[in-house]
Amino acid sequence: MKMKNIILLISCFVLLSCQEEAEDPQVIPPFSDTIVVEQCDNTFETFYEKFITDSIFQISRIKFPLGGTYTDFNGDLAWTAEKWKLMTWNYKDELNNPDDSVSVIQTDSTFYFGTFCRDCGFSFWMEFEKLSGKWQLTSRQENNF
Repeated sequence: MKMKNIILLISCFVLLSCQEEAEDPQVIPPFSDTIVVEQCDNTFETFYEKFITDSIFQISRIKFPLGGTYTDFNGDLAWTAEKWKLMTWNYKDELNNPDDSVSVIQTDSTFYFGTFCRDCGFSFWMEFEKLSGKWQLTSRQENNF
């Protein structure tokens, strides 16, 4: 399973490196070196501030079973409500990190953030969707190799 995830990750990077840079500032190819964040729905910012500071609110806004896993050399661990640890970091702190490749893609009903550490083997992405009018975390993948 671990090798399958590595092959999938490498395949995504190869495919994405062949694409031309998007002209629409709201759509950035994942893990590009250019970061353009244009707010389509400013309610996401308000939601995210509360999401990273309020543990009860956070767990209520995660759609379990959550897509993705925590993956390292020991294998894959599924994200579960019982073992969930409060996610407190702010993605905005990563936007100007020259050591990482970062992508942000936002529409009125989705928000995607991904980062890949060029020198350390760490990658992370998360996706939120607006479901029934409320933002929900629907996918989180963390790779630590």
